[in-house]
Amino acid sequence: MTPNQPYKKGIGHQANKSKLKQWVMGLSLKSKLWISFAVTATAIVSISLDEISGLSTVHSQVEYFVNDVQPALMHLNKAKELLESSSGAMGFYLLNKDTSQLDKANLSTQRVLEELVAVEALQSSNALEENTAKIESIQTKIKGYSSSVNNLTFISKNDLKNYPAREFAAVQINPRSKLVLQLLGQMLHSESEEEATELRKEILIEINDVRYAWTNIRNSMRAFLAFRNKASIDELETYRESFNKKLIRLKDREDDLTLDQSDSLERIEESSQLVFSKTNKLVELHGGKKWRTDAYLIET
Repeated sequence: MTPNQPYKKGIGHQANKSKLKQWVMGLSLKSKLWISFAVTATAIVSISLDEISGLSTVHSQVEYFVNDVQPALMHLNKAKELLESSSGAMGFYLLNKDTSQLDKANLSTQRVLEELVAVEALQSSNALEENTAKIESIQTKIKGYSSSVNNLTFISKNDLKNYPAREFAAVQINPRSKLVLQLLGQMLHSESEEEATELRKEILIEINDVRYAWTNIRNSMRAFLAFRNKASIDELETYRESFNKKLIRLKDREDDLTLDQSDSLERIEESSQLVFSKTNKLVELHGGKKWRTDAYLIET
């Protein structure tokens, strides 16, 4: 390109611009008006199309909210109210065992599931995947709650299942505890058949002392199972020490005991120590968070 080429190009551009200006100036007034109208109309149409597109989007969003979101919210709110009603009715049932409250709890739970089904049916094909996942999660939890209600109903009708410590005591402690008491009774009966000497009277008193100490142990366990208080545990420890001391004192008289009494005493020692070995587990069960199963299930 020569140095004169840019100069010539600039001259050509100005010439074209001058020709366009001359052409416009040469147009009639009518032609100028038509051109102006065409340009204005084109601009208006372009703006209108943008506005129509925006309005269409807004209309779609409003329609989705009115047809899908708002009804879904109404159903979810109803489900929330029904769930609260079910939980409250179940609480009353656990307190007073009123079967009408249980029926109310079950009915409310069933209606909660129906409301969630209605919400699921309202979800359109363009519904957010996140919302669908949340609804499925809620349905799963509600079904779990329904299962818990059935479990609570079963537990509430069986105190041993509802109170693990009582069940443990009934199986692991009470049979052995009763056996100790029964064996002490046999020792007393055997003693009543002996000649009433001063020695026999002393033995009789000591057997009675052991029996009395064991009765106190049983009462302390019952008190702990009833009230779950530390005082009962402290009493249990005190009576256990007293029982062991009196049992040792009675064993020191083994040479003066009858054969039946000696046999009973051996079995008493074995059974009583087994009971004591289970006591810590009993305290752990009844003193922990799961001491009452229905309350624990509701809380968790």
